[in-house]
Amino acid sequence: MKLEEKHKQFAVKSFAKLMTRTEVVNAFMEEFDDDLPKPSIQVPQYPTIGVGDDNTETGIDHILDREEYYAECFNEYHRNYNDLYGNEAKTKFDQDLPKIREQIEKDYKEKVQQQLELIHNDNLLRYQEELQEHRQNLKSTISSQLRRYNISHSQFPLKYRELFNQTHREYLAKLT
Repeated sequence: MKLEEKHKQFAVKSFAKLMTRTEVVNAFMEEFDDDLPKPSIQVPQYPTIGVGDDNTETGIDHILDREEYYAECFNEYHRNYNDLYGNEAKTKFDQDLPKIREQIEKDYKEKVQQQLELIHNDNLLRYQEELQEHRQNLKSTISSQLRRYNISHSQFPLKYRELFNQTHREYLAKLT
């Protein structure tokens, strides 16, 4: 970030008010938030499951394999019916098949939703970490640029000496 005149004057005035460099950097970032470079990362969107050209779901296989899930559930229901109803299991299972399919579909959708939530939360966490890293890098860059606008720095620009002294006097007068 290249400092403009208003940024430099802000730094000089802040240092004249006996602020530490960290305080100046924080105040600077708050005051000139719109001037700061924005991160190149995008806020993650909630993951969705699309439908392909042939009307089949795409993107779901990496989340939860539908056929495998259904097969496992049907087998589990079948075993439970065998344990519960013995010889009557097939008849009872066939009678309850619409309810079983409905329940499996409901459970499947819940599982997929849970997986999507996990993926989204993971993406948000990575985004927050990258955003924090961007902010830290920005603070470091700004801090190293602003340090020379403290009158005690050896490279303090002489053209700001009067601004510093005047602001410093006004600040001390307000304190007393």
